[in-house]
Amino acid sequence: MPLHKKQAQQKQKREQQQRRQKREQQRQQRREQRQRRQKEEHAKLEKQTMQEKRSILLPAEIVRSKKKLLVLDLDETMVYARFEQFATYTTQRIQQKLDNYDFVVDSIDSQGNNETIYVKKRPYLDSFLKKCSSKYDIIVFTASIANYANAILDRIDTNRIIAHRLFRDSVTHFGDDHYIKISFEVICVVNAQKGLESSW
Repeated sequence: MPLHKKQAQQKQKREQQQRRQKREQQRQQRREQRQRRQKEEHAKLEKQTMQEKRSILLPAEIVRSKKKLLVLDLDETMVYARFEQFATYTTQRIQQKLDNYDFVVDSIDSQGNNETIYVKKRPYLDSFLKKCSSKYDIIVFTASIANYANAILDRIDTNRIIAHRLFRDSVTHFGDDHYIKISFEVICVVNAQKGLESSW
């Protein structure tokens, strides 16, 4: 085969290969663009959802605050609370039981019945809340009903250190007596908007 024909064929092959590579690069670029658009749309939708949750759960002054958020559970975290039945106890036994608690409060349960709650605070709870309040907006997020939680928190938080309270009506309910709190994802969004990093 003459040299010039061989060179022409080689040139043609190179050009074909270059065109194939260019088409593949274009396809890859289109795929990457679609993926970026999908991620952006997903992130936008997720952000919108979190903003809706945030606006429902947290008041504007907390969102605007420069402090991080500290979310605390109530039962078995801040306090230990029981509904004692003393009907069969002697006076001495009742006094011994009462000595185990820091205070007693009255409340109304979800059926409208009166109830007496005996509460033991976690050791050093008061100093913990006071110390944290200088750096954090403190929120109590409990799956308990508001009447029960407020009765306890009103005795604990006499100086109004706790910035906000969330109750059973702010959690997701499923099954029988099972609740899911969405606090962490909400806190991450709010802290991120403040330019702060969340930890768990």
